[in-house]
Amino acid sequence: MNLETLCQKIKSYQPKANTELVKKAYEFAEAAHVGEKRLSGEPLVSHCLGTALLLTDLKVDSQTLAAALLHDVLEKTNMIKRDLEDEFGKTVADLVDGVTIIKRVKTKTGEKYEAENLRKLLLATAKDVRVVLIRLAEKLHNLQTIDSLPEEKQKVVISKVFDIYAPLAERLGVYHFKWQLEDLAFKFQNHKEHTRVQNYLAETRGEREAYIKKVVRKLSEELEKMGINAEFFGRAKHLYGIYKKLIKYQKEGKSFSLSEITDKLAFTVLVENTEECYEVLGIINNLWRPHRCTDYIANPKPNGYRSIHDYVFGPEDKLFEIQIKTRKMHEYNEFGPASHIYYKEVGRVEVPPTDKFTWLKSLVEWQEEIKSEKEFEEALKIDVFGDRVFVFTPKGDVLDLPKGATPVDFAYQVHTELGDLCVGAKVDGKLAPLDCELKTNQVVEILTSKTKKQPSADWLNFVKTQAARSKIRKSLRAS
Repeated sequence: MNLETLCQKIKSYQPKANTELVKKAYEFAEAAHVGEKRLSGEPLVSHCLGTALLLTDLKVDSQTLAAALLHDVLEKTNMIKRDLEDEFGKTVADLVDGVTIIKRVKTKTGEKYEAENLRKLLLATAKDVRVVLIRLAEKLHNLQTIDSLPEEKQKVVISKVFDIYAPLAERLGVYHFKWQLEDLAFKFQNHKEHTRVQNYLAETRGEREAYIKKVVRKLSEELEKMGINAEFFGRAKHLYGIYKKLIKYQKEGKSFSLSEITDKLAFTVLVENTEECYEVLGIINNLWRPHRCTDYIANPKPNGYRSIHDYVFGPEDKLFEIQIKTRKMHEYNEFGPASHIYYKEVGRVEVPPTDKFTWLKSLVEWQEEIKSEKEFEEALKIDVFGDRVFVFTPKGDVLDLPKGATPVDFAYQVHTELGDLCVGAKVDGKLAPLDCELKTNQVVEILTSKTKKQPSADWLNFVKTQAARSKIRKSLRAS
């Protein structure tokens, strides 16, 4: 791991990248951190370099990589933002300052410290998502070198990965970081179960690889007959994903056995265009018995994720998942909306768009109204970091809501006025109570009244999202 490797990686996806800026940032960081060591004994600059290398997987621009190399300078030296602006320009200085602000917040109590950090983290995301990408890469590199931390500090770091950083990576659509964060944190959180899952996959590797070859060979033959140029590969699901299935089985009172998990394999088919995605779906369902299918191409996730998830019973009647998508969809799904497709090294560098993140807009609106740190943190756990459901409007638009959300939450996410005028709801075409919990794939229609002036105060007893709660209170105060 060195500067030359970093520059080679940048050139591999952006031949005209400004590597001189990156080299200058590395040399600046190396001089600024001279003599500084990590707990592992490695030079601090090695952490800066490691963070930048992880970001090249997302194919980010040169300015983001320069900021990653410099991300500890303002926190750990006497330099100020103006020093960086003079050397590297406003964009790089703003990015480094954004990362520093997230990390520098200090107050008297742990509760206030955590809540204020979360507030800064998410507002930085709303301003420029690259700040949070650097923070995610930094967290991932810290996990890779966590052995040198005392056990108690390891526990704190790991809990934040599961509570904050992995869910945030998912909300941003950066699955490439999400899987790595979860698997590494799992290893240190529950080493015994991590080893058990890892050993099981190692012991069954030969059998699994033979099965993957069988499936790949059969489908490849069929795709070739249809003249579809596709890439097709299979793998075992991620360690933590398999472990979560074990936990789910246990909660359902089923056997706690790895061998009884049916869908441990995931296959991916990459094609050129959307039409071929649906052709491949038809071929697969003719080959093997369909189980269920979710179409995130026709109805993308709110973070922009697009793919068809098809579950079938394949050879030997084994259940597995096949994800069908175009190559461009695959790149976007893995690396998120902040991937290199939004950056232009020639001319102006564009800030990655946040228009897909409606939850960010909502957050900016309601976070200022919450003064209690505890209430703010609890709201984030539900609205941002909690489990999600995906429901549809009658027109087919998909809305991303926290698990347990109600039709009232749905109404306020569509529009404040729709929420205020709401008098009832239909779920999948049938009348439903306003406090019912919505489930993924349901279609929700809000019934309104022209004579109704304000929401009901009783709704505050059951709404799930802070956005709905905030808008209800605001409307009641105005009446």
